[in-house]
Amino acid sequence: MEARHSSKTDLVGKVLYIEDNPVNILVMQQWATRFPGLHFEVAETGSDGVERFQRLRPDVVLLDMQLPDCDGLEVLRRLRSLPSDSWVPVAMVTAFSAEADRRRALEAGAAAYWLKPVDFSHLERELSTLLPRDAERRPWCRAGAPHLKPTRPHGRAAGSPRQTPSRRPKRRAAGEPPPPSGCSSPRC
Repeated sequence: MEARHSSKTDLVGKVLYIEDNPVNILVMQQWATRFPGLHFEVAETGSDGVERFQRLRPDVVLLDMQLPDCDGLEVLRRLRSLPSDSWVPVAMVTAFSAEADRRRALEAGAAAYWLKPVDFSHLERELSTLLPRDAERRPWCRAGAPHLKPTRPHGRAAGSPRQTPSRRPKRRAAGEPPPPSGCSSPRC
């Protein structure tokens, strides 16, 4: 992977990167240090990734397709089998450039499919669409809120149009009461 500078986007949130290649890990960790509001954690196997996902409750997962203990699609299936209040966007970050691989990942529930080497301008732009904005919180982790999941994949390859609208929650109107308490996520 090659680090390219881009215009600085303000990225804030928790990202779990599931990747086993030490060079890719180092490059991504160095890139992430440019964003003080970005908590960036790494898991080097699929099993460790699923465990850390449950503990960290990230806002976004970046997932490699080829891991030492299982492939990325299996990890994606495991993440998607967790309770619905654990649903977060998963972006595949991979060198697998075949259209069939991209299609399988999106059909399995990936939010995006990004190719290596990583274009950091593209990564920042796309990651900013997946991370919650500022103080917005995921509506599906609130007690009593409906559990929202996309009805179809919303990932896109470079240059392809967005397939579904954003799932960002609406901002509260002035004077509107806060959401119900009881959310177990530290982000709510």
